[in-house]
Amino acid sequence: MHPHTLRRPVGILAAGALAAAVLTGCGGGTDSSTSASGGDGPAWCGTKELVVGFQDGGGLNGWSKESKKQALQGFKECPNITDVKTVDAKFDLQQAISGLQSMVSQGAKAVVIIPDAGGSGEAELPGIRSATQRGVQVVPWAADPGGKAGTDYLSYVDSDHRHDGKLWGEWMAKQLPDGGKVIFVGGPAGNQVSADELEGIKEGLGSSSIDLASGDDTWIEGNWDPAAAQQAVAAFLSQNPDVDGVISDEGLMTTGIIKAFQTADVTVPSIASLEANALACDWEKISASNPEAQLATSSARNWTARIAVQAAVAKAQGVKIPEDELLSPEDVVQLPLFEDSTAGDDMAPRCDSGAAEDALLSNDVTDEQIMKITRGEGGWDE
Repeated sequence: MHPHTLRRPVGILAAGALAAAVLTGCGGGTDSSTSASGGDGPAWCGTKELVVGFQDGGGLNGWSKESKKQALQGFKECPNITDVKTVDAKFDLQQAISGLQSMVSQGAKAVVIIPDAGGSGEAELPGIRSATQRGVQVVPWAADPGGKAGTDYLSYVDSDHRHDGKLWGEWMAKQLPDGGKVIFVGGPAGNQVSADELEGIKEGLGSSSIDLASGDDTWIEGNWDPAAAQQAVAAFLSQNPDVDGVISDEGLMTTGIIKAFQTADVTVPSIASLEANALACDWEKISASNPEAQLATSSARNWTARIAVQAAVAKAQGVKIPEDELLSPEDVVQLPLFEDSTAGDDMAPRCDSGAAEDALLSNDVTDEQIMKITRGEGGWDE
């Protein structure tokens, strides 16, 4: 658990158990399904029987597994959902296109999808538009598909990536008041998430004298993979060893960045990143001998899948989401930092030795907490 002692009621435990069972049942397959069951659901579930779908353009790493778990947790709230179709496209665009077509042909009427199989979300837009034209309520999330919400798809749900980058830039500027060299390590070349974050980072750095040594219009390609990031950063350090700060947009990837510094015998600097349990554990070890190295993280935001699920299901059922059940009044939400080693014990990163290395602890939130966070009425400890 995170040190904020997030509440986790019995209902969420049950949903997590279902998600784990579904993940086990899916194995390495591309397309799978399960049945949801339960008692009375919330009003947004409606009452008609419904087949739904979840698709991830990737599906290969811990972030993807947690994303699926969160979506299935949302579907579990509705006892009238009779079947959940799932597709992991493994970053294969053709597999993503055929997977969505398959879910639609099998009767899915509400689909939540991470359209990142082709790098840019726009590569999957034609298929999303086609499903929408066939009456399917499609809600892309976590990777912008382009197009127009309300026409090509129902809505787009995500955290505000530019805002995340701005928070990282502002935090880093505070750590380096006299300036210095900072690198940004992002995902694959051309991906929109890292591009939006980079714009926010530059905004957050503002008029500081910090040099964004990785470039103003590009980033070091870590491909959201620890091994790839270690190799890429090692190559950078071999030519530019004087790095005073690191910004990274994937938590487990950041552990590879740390290894690159350690292997090159270069002091690990302060880091702003997406969260990961392994990252907090690494920081705990580093800070013991280097207390000047600080860490700030943002939520991995997998829980926003529940916002996407709620929107898709309610629209497919033709019901209005009651205000007291509405997870977020906005489709794209601005989130506060999740962890900050400079902000006292309540925000301190914590290594959970009982959890997996790729555990993303901000996802252990109740619907009630989400409603407060998305309305700016509280933080992770509320």
